[in-house]
Amino acid sequence: MLFFFKKLIGGLLMPTPFLLILLAIGFVLILRNARKLGSALVVISLVSFYAFSVRPLAHLIASPLEFQYPKYSGQKVEYVVVLGSGHVSDERIPTVSQLKTVGLARLTTGIEIYKQNPGAKLLLSGYGGYDQRSHAEVSAEVAQVFGVPKDDILLAPDAKTTREEALAWQILLHDQPFALATSAMHMPRAMYLFQSVGLTPIAAPANFETAGHRASYWRDWMPSASKLLIVEAAWHEYLGLAWAKLGQLLNKEA
Repeated sequence: MLFFFKKLIGGLLMPTPFLLILLAIGFVLILRNARKLGSALVVISLVSFYAFSVRPLAHLIASPLEFQYPKYSGQKVEYVVVLGSGHVSDERIPTVSQLKTVGLARLTTGIEIYKQNPGAKLLLSGYGGYDQRSHAEVSAEVAQVFGVPKDDILLAPDAKTTREEALAWQILLHDQPFALATSAMHMPRAMYLFQSVGLTPIAAPANFETAGHRASYWRDWMPSASKLLIVEAAWHEYLGLAWAKLGQLLNKEA
């Protein structure tokens, strides 16, 4: 139940639903003759939608998360942990295509590190959500397509959250360093949560959304749904990190 309410509240605090609610309130106030306040809310929501949908602001919001940790630089590890993401089980499509873009980027980064460390184990996690198969199971099948032996893969198919993923490997990993592969934007929260349970991860960020340097030009100021999605993802991570730190603080005080 707590998991459900956390997802519900977090979803409502995301930019798109929050601004849509603000916009609706503004129109209701206008219809009820509170024109000044209602108009102000409408303008604020529309301007915010535009601002969150252009490249300069989207990258400004997301870049501090994505580049907080450097890329993996060849440290020797015995375990490579790949965090779960999205997938879809559908026999009509190839095995590799059953992982969504983010999940595939995380997994291929983990496999690359695994192959740089002979004798290492690949640790995959993630529950099924609304799918009948767990993300860990689907990821394992994709990893085998890429040449990872089944005996080198360990699964945590019941972990629903990043904290649960950390707890799933806590006893096995104990105090030894290991590579932690996840999205660059998710890396600060993942590192914090794994470290909070006494583990010593080495960041291996993947799936960069704001990478690359180039001069701005006029099309960067045209609104784009893809840029709004970047802001949504970053906002989710900032909220998640704040929630994790609050939970840690409350546990200490208790």
